[in-house]
Amino acid sequence: MGLFLQKTNLIRDYLEHVNSQPAPPRRWPREVWVKYADKLEDFKDGNNNREALLCLNEMVTDALSHGLHCLQYMASLQDPANLRFCAIPQITALGTLAMCYNNVEVFRGSVRLRKGLTAKILDVKTMPDVYGAFSDFTGLLSDKVYVNVNQ
Repeated sequence: MGLFLQKTNLIRDYLEHVNSQPAPPRRWPREVWVKYADKLEDFKDGNNNREALLCLNEMVTDALSHGLHCLQYMASLQDPANLRFCAIPQITALGTLAMCYNNVEVFRGSVRLRKGLTAKILDVKTMPDVYGAFSDFTGLLSDKVYVNVNQ
């Protein structure tokens, strides 16, 4: 679950990390971004949108690989307070990944969930709520993938 959160934050905060002074260590895996650019900073350039989105989508897909494990762990929790404690950030991460997928704004500014969605996430209390939220956000992702593939 920690990897899911960490990877989501690294994706969402690309621009903040790239623009930081002094430059922090590059957190996006070199073995991924080097397929699409000479330097990680190249994705900020509006002339590299296609490559930037290909890299971004690969990063999002990698982060999503942790989603099933997150669900399995949360399903094993017996205490509702512990479930909420774990579920809220995991659902928020999934929603963030859905917002980031194929979204060039990741390289221009900040991509955040709308307040209405965040408020809905805070209402999660049970595992069926978690499954419902995961289903909603994976549906959004599926729609974006379908559009991206058919462009």
